[in-house]
Amino acid sequence: MRKVIFLSLLLLTGSQIIKKDISSREAYKTFLAEHPFNNRPHFTKQEWKQQPPQDRPDLAWEQNYLATMDPFLGRPAVERLEQVYQIVDQSNNQLSPSIPGSAGSPWTERGPDNVGGRTRAIMWDPNASSGNKVWAGGVTGGLWYNNNITSSTSAWVSVSNQWDNLAITAIAYDPNNSQIFYVGTGEGWGAGASRGAGIWKSTNGGTSWTQLSSTTNYHYINDLVVRNENGSSVVYAACRENYFRGQWHGVNGLYRSANGGTSWSQVLPNIPGTSSQYAAADIEIAADNRIWIGTQETSLGLSDQGGGRVLYSDNGTSWTVSRTIANGERVELACAPNNSNYVYALTEIGGQAGEIARSTNKGSTWTTRNEPADVDIGIPNTDFTRGQAWYDLIMAVDPNNANTLIVGGINLFRSTDGASTWSQISKWSNNNNLAALNCSYVHADQHQIVFKPNSSSTVLFGTDGGVFYTTSLATAATSNVISARNQDYNVTQFYAAALHPSAGSNYALAGAQDNGTQKFTAAGFGSTSQATGGDGAYCFIDQTNANYQITSYVYNNFWRSTNGGSSWGGRFQNDNSTGRFINPADYDDNMGILFSARTSTTINQVLGIRTSPSIWSISPSGLNSMASHLRVSPYTTTSTTLFVGTEGGDLFKITNANSAHTSTNIGSSSFPNGHISCVELGANENEILVTFSNYGVNSVWYSSNGGTSWQSKEGNLPDMPVRWALFNPNNRNEVILATEVGVWSTSNFNSSSPNWTASNSGLSRVRVDMLQIRDSDKTVIAATHGRGLFSSNGFSVPQVPVADFYADPEMACLNENIQLSDSSTGNPTAWQWSISPNTFSFVAGSSSSSQHPQIQLNAAGTYTVSLIVSNANGSDTLSKSSFLLGGGLGLPFVEDFEGTSSLFTVENPDNGVTWALNTIGGSSPGNTAAGIDFFNYSSAGERDGLISPPLNFSNYSSITLDFDYAYARYSSTYRDSMAIYISTDCGTTYQRIASYSSDPSVNFATVADQTSGFSPSSASDWCGNSIITSCPTINLNSYAGQSEVRIKFEAINGYGNNLYLDNINVSGIQSSNLPLADFSANDSSICAGSSISFSDLSSNNPSAWAWTISPAGYSYTGGTNSSSQNPQVQFNNAGSYTISLNASNSFGSTNATKTAFIQVDATINPSVSISANASAWCAGQNAIFTASPTAGGSSPSYQWKVNGLNVGSNSASYSSTSLNQGDAVSVEMTSNNICVSNPVVNSTSISVIINPPTVPSVSISTANTTLCAGSNANFSASVTNGGSSPSYQWKLNGINVGTNSSSYANSTLNNNDQVWVEVTGSGSCASSSPGISNTLNMDIRALPVISTMSPPFAPLCLGDSLVLSATVTTNGIPGTLTSWSGNGVQNGVFYASLAGAGTHNLSIGYLYSSAPNCPVNASFQVSVDALPSPSFSRSGLVLSANQTAPNYLWLLNGNPAPGTNNQATYNLQTNGTYSLELSNTICSLESDPVDIIDLSIESLKSEWQWQVYPNPSQDILHISLMNPGQAEMEISLFDARGALLYTSRRNLNGQEVLESLSVKNFAAGIYHLKVKIGDLVFDEKIRKE
Repeated sequence: MRKVIFLSLLLLTGSQIIKKDISSREAYKTFLAEHPFNNRPHFTKQEWKQQPPQDRPDLAWEQNYLATMDPFLGRPAVERLEQVYQIVDQSNNQLSPSIPGSAGSPWTERGPDNVGGRTRAIMWDPNASSGNKVWAGGVTGGLWYNNNITSSTSAWVSVSNQWDNLAITAIAYDPNNSQIFYVGTGEGWGAGASRGAGIWKSTNGGTSWTQLSSTTNYHYINDLVVRNENGSSVVYAACRENYFRGQWHGVNGLYRSANGGTSWSQVLPNIPGTSSQYAAADIEIAADNRIWIGTQETSLGLSDQGGGRVLYSDNGTSWTVSRTIANGERVELACAPNNSNYVYALTEIGGQAGEIARSTNKGSTWTTRNEPADVDIGIPNTDFTRGQAWYDLIMAVDPNNANTLIVGGINLFRSTDGASTWSQISKWSNNNNLAALNCSYVHADQHQIVFKPNSSSTVLFGTDGGVFYTTSLATAATSNVISARNQDYNVTQFYAAALHPSAGSNYALAGAQDNGTQKFTAAGFGSTSQATGGDGAYCFIDQTNANYQITSYVYNNFWRSTNGGSSWGGRFQNDNSTGRFINPADYDDNMGILFSARTSTTINQVLGIRTSPSIWSISPSGLNSMASHLRVSPYTTTSTTLFVGTEGGDLFKITNANSAHTSTNIGSSSFPNGHISCVELGANENEILVTFSNYGVNSVWYSSNGGTSWQSKEGNLPDMPVRWALFNPNNRNEVILATEVGVWSTSNFNSSSPNWTASNSGLSRVRVDMLQIRDSDKTVIAATHGRGLFSSNGFSVPQVPVADFYADPEMACLNENIQLSDSSTGNPTAWQWSISPNTFSFVAGSSSSSQHPQIQLNAAGTYTVSLIVSNANGSDTLSKSSFLLGGGLGLPFVEDFEGTSSLFTVENPDNGVTWALNTIGGSSPGNTAAGIDFFNYSSAGERDGLISPPLNFSNYSSITLDFDYAYARYSSTYRDSMAIYISTDCGTTYQRIASYSSDPSVNFATVADQTSGFSPSSASDWCGNSIITSCPTINLNSYAGQSEVRIKFEAINGYGNNLYLDNINVSGIQSSNLPLADFSANDSSICAGSSISFSDLSSNNPSAWAWTISPAGYSYTGGTNSSSQNPQVQFNNAGSYTISLNASNSFGSTNATKTAFIQVDATINPSVSISANASAWCAGQNAIFTASPTAGGSSPSYQWKVNGLNVGSNSASYSSTSLNQGDAVSVEMTSNNICVSNPVVNSTSISVIINPPTVPSVSISTANTTLCAGSNANFSASVTNGGSSPSYQWKLNGINVGTNSSSYANSTLNNNDQVWVEVTGSGSCASSSPGISNTLNMDIRALPVISTMSPPFAPLCLGDSLVLSATVTTNGIPGTLTSWSGNGVQNGVFYASLAGAGTHNLSIGYLYSSAPNCPVNASFQVSVDALPSPSFSRSGLVLSANQTAPNYLWLLNGNPAPGTNNQATYNLQTNGTYSLELSNTICSLESDPVDIIDLSIESLKSEWQWQVYPNPSQDILHISLMNPGQAEMEISLFDARGALLYTSRRNLNGQEVLESLSVKNFAAGIYHLKVKIGDLVFDEKIRKE
């Protein structure tokens, strides 16, 4: 038996969603179930492993699309948010302080301050004098700027929190007025995260912004530029409109404004054959001001959707199509800033990076170039975007070199030869073969590349992980030179969050798009670390035992920590085939059970979270659409009561969800047909609040009686998605909602029509996905989708703030940024900082009233910092004396790591394992050392720095660094190394001063190899032992005098074993009393035999002098010697002399050495010779002569002569283009050397030879001028008088083609094409006029075209057949069609049974009867499903399938068998005809029937060893049976009158069953025992004595 499945895609309008013959809700569920977004194929485990862990934004977008669409329109009505923004603009936040987001209890930003998000817009600020200010935009996180992008600690500042739209996608400035900026919104790349609202404009360099009212319907802006057109500034916006379910979004084309955005006109031409214009994907302006456009496909259902085109215009209104790429979609362009001839086009074809092409003549012709191949084995060599070219596609050209460019897909690549060869310069991880690369980690998915103006080395990158930066692009392929710049760039897109149960705890988890699940531990706005990877989703912290924590990836993939988040094991569930992409879940804190969405009829259940997790599922009665929200009741503690909302608008209450559950639909027929986004419980399980996330519905519903009746609480809430809700536990008349536009609240929820108000004080107008509350202190957190995590104590008792703060760093160089961070509790609303002394300055736009100001210290010394915080309830002051230190520390500097903290800081580029304090033995004082756990650090090649505070070497000499260390390798293969660097500019740049390797030849390990984690326990484990006999000492004298020195110990991971450092000591001698040796001389350049007087210039009162001169060949004169303070010295030999002076006194001595200080010259005879640039010249050619002096001195003078007459100038060279045959050229030189005999000398003459010019001749030939289209034609040229290497320029119809070669080949010639060549000679006197060959006229025969039948939509099942057909376009030329070939083909018919399971290629050919035959072939693929033919066997009462298949169905008499009938085994319960149906998503097959006629109750009892004993019974009655299979067992006991005395239920799972029933208290007599197992009933009469 087979099921025939037809696949079709229906485009329904809103009125078609509800069908007349079924209820509107069931019709809506069917619509959802059949929607393409709900039927995406799930990746296999292997396919998911090959994905970058942060990926598939399209699937999250599609899930959100269905969750928010207006059920009537069949699409999200995002245009209604404009009215919401107007309401927010007009509202006055007069909320109770007890409501989070009120002025008295504002939202506090929690971060992360070190994790970025998806960034498409980046711009260098043209007005910043430093050149280091940068603007960037997150696609859902708004607009930001950073005042110093060169510093990894420089913080980003948000400027758009109250904009009506935060979907920033493009930014540009006016070249004629750099104070004017434009920002575009709306991500238009198919599955973009957010719809935009047009263009914002600033006229004061970004200080203030206004929305251009003329662009409010520009919902998807792909790019934005401002072009200087003859002094006028013209703005261009690349726009794309999207169409879905009968509604247009935005506009389509290229919009041009010549009046600053007041009005616009669409300027792109129409797609040929249509009335619709092209959709612009990319805009570029070339060096000659030509404007270039790359297109993408429109959203219209056209036969030609306009993708794959490159257009240009010189006036901005008329356009030329320069290139058309067959099947092309999105085109990304890049113009060379220094050469307007060079343009590159990177084209998406079929979702892949299909082609890179280049034009070197401004688009007249194009040549395809080579694509990069990613080292990642999960990314195809032919597509570096891994199928995401529609989303990850970017390219940029070096400002100074037209052949150097960067492209980005998943990773980044650089070419220096015009896209011929490539180097990979980034990697998203060390997985999939990437560990061997020495390039930098850069977050996956590249969206923007921006060179710093005029710089070839400094570049910014926009990624799904924020902004990355490098100043060393040339070395990026082989070194770690690209680093993140995400400090305070909080554009993270969170889906979910969880709070630690302890009051006041700062610990939280939050799951983020692109950035895994982040772990929060710091107060206030702080950094996070990644708990687990992938796209983070729902997460939980056990509220009864916080050691147990859960994070999730997509679908039903979950991790668990059993130690409070310190570590995470592997996934305890790894299921990519069930659930949603971002899968709703909830956790029963009392029972330790996790529930999540699974299928449309089942709920995923994980038991034993606190012990050993086991995975089950439950099937609630009536559930027929997938769960969209799950809520575990906190009020039922000994079992689980679970509330389940569905995407179809049903609400179920499931009791005993942990075991034998019962489900009830408690929703209302008044509920909209929509997506239940939240179920919130009030004071008990009867008080229920339900929200819907759809547009166009009543979003808020309430029941006070457990769902018996419901009432809408919509009130004046605007039409927008509502995603979560919370009651105020202290006052349930107050409710807050997570919405598409921040948080909204009401203080009169009990009213029939509540008043709702935005509660966004401290929060931007951003989408909020989840709200959570901590019971212990009523802290509330809000997970936003674009602006990170926020918290508020609004629901807690009003508090007076308690001041606290910290600084990073506490010890800084002068004029280095210090971040002061408020960590006060109690929700302060105002801050006042004071710092003493006042030799400091606020920077980065902050001030004394900022919450988190940045400062710079301008003078060395200690600083006291005070902070006053206040709110409506009071104020508090905290002062920290000598809290900050400016300038370097003096020597000696000692760090033994024995305090509670260290002055050293840590550099941790990958946010993974790094330096930490460790308890050790064998090192004194104390038992603490700095160490790094290489043993558990699998990211080979990562470098982590341990950096000293700034040190002041200004007044020291004899400076040394020494330290103790202990290290063990794991083996000679797994070993680590360490390098030491020093910086004299406070850490901006470093140079290496020492390195320590653990390879066999120079192993720096202090102990033998160890295969367990190494921890030193005795002195013999440290340097200074028998293996490493002395600890390192490094001379730092060359850095004496530097005032701000940092020393970095860099640990380089090789996955070896652990490394420890202790007792770091930097010492020196203070140099204030030492003499400082110095001297001078009355001359430094003399002739041999002359004398020089030396003068001592030493300071600090030296009392003795010792002079040293080298080499020998001198003598002291005038009664002086080497001990004289001011000696006289006669130098007798020529040479370069080095002079040294040692000046000493009672405090010590110093040396001053001046190398090659004295130059002594011998008496010499000068001479001069001349050379020419050629032995002969052509007429008019430049002849160049060069003089080579001997003993000419520092600046000899020259007089050139031709035939004895003076010519030229006083120069070492002479050139002329007018010399004649036989002219004699010479030079006269006058030496200025001080030690010469005769200063004036003459060279010998050169006689000039002049040759006449030559002109080449050329002819061409080819084997055949008549060819098939696509055949290669080879042309060769024969040249006479062309010289040794003539230049060739081949011509095709007058257009330059080919290369500089004597041959030319072309396989794309057209009929009547003409080919010739022009040759320019290369002889020494070749003419500039080329020789022109004969012309060959080509006769090209068009190829026949075979059109095959379209393949079936789904694989065939065994037994199917397919009649094969094809048609041929013969171009009017007779020919022959060959027979079909391939597995399973007979006489033009494909038989699936002959071919067998798998994918089969079927092909057919055609050729012309006359020569050339021009043979062609066509083929397509047919798939045959592999479902096996079913059969089964019987063992006792169990039937077992003999084959494995996705789905089983046991049939009895042709109908589904009773009991559990969908597994590989079936427990017999009655006689009849049984058969087995196997199926998958394509086919189903039924086995031969088998008659079962031997079953009886007695045989079942015998088979299951049924016993009821003792009978009669006085006390305990036992019931036992063996291996009854999987079923539900119900035991009932009745008295003689039929009254039920006892009943119980339990689930059986094939094991031995033993039930005990006490009858002790029953009266004597006859009783009736009834045991029901599945559909079987066993009866026994029981006697009680």
